[in-house]
Amino acid sequence: MKSAFLIPMGKRDKVDGLSDEDAGKLFKLIFAYEAGDLTDIPTDRAGTAFEFGFKETLDLNREKYEERCVVNTVNGQKGGRPKKQPKQTEELFDKFWSAYPRKSAKAEAKKAFSKITADQLESTILPDLEKRKRSSQWQENNGTYIPYPATYLRGERWNDEIRTDKPKKRDFEERTVKDEDFSDLFLPL
Repeated sequence: MKSAFLIPMGKRDKVDGLSDEDAGKLFKLIFAYEAGDLTDIPTDRAGTAFEFGFKETLDLNREKYEERCVVNTVNGQKGGRPKKQPKQTEELFDKFWSAYPRKSAKAEAKKAFSKITADQLESTILPDLEKRKRSSQWQENNGTYIPYPATYLRGERWNDEIRTDKPKKRDFEERTVKDEDFSDLFLPL
């Protein structure tokens, strides 16, 4: 089996305690073990360090590697990771963009839209937009209070309460004012 092996930095203390000669032997033991060429483990310091410091780690790494290979093989037989459908995402965004009444900061809106699912768009967002477009809050002052599309998406504004009351208008009584009404304010000339 061709594989890579990892040696955690936590094993460094085992190597630092060895002479350079024993460290070299340990290094050769690791390669021989991974290649399947190791028949018996020597009883010297390098063999002891291998037996009690590295063998178990190498075995665990090999098991994880083999498990990953099996998973990858199964996924490959299924066709691998499904390809993303950028066209579908683009179409969904276009649907949102055409429904949203304020056309501002399109790039930011696209970025925020990337977290929205097709189901969420259809079942929640689009119906909410239709309600909000008719709300007094979004109609007030020529749509001044409609949030930017990205703000609506990032803030999940479809969860906000829709204000149904119309803003109260001040009732002013129209009066006609004459110059005589202010005559007491001016000094005579």
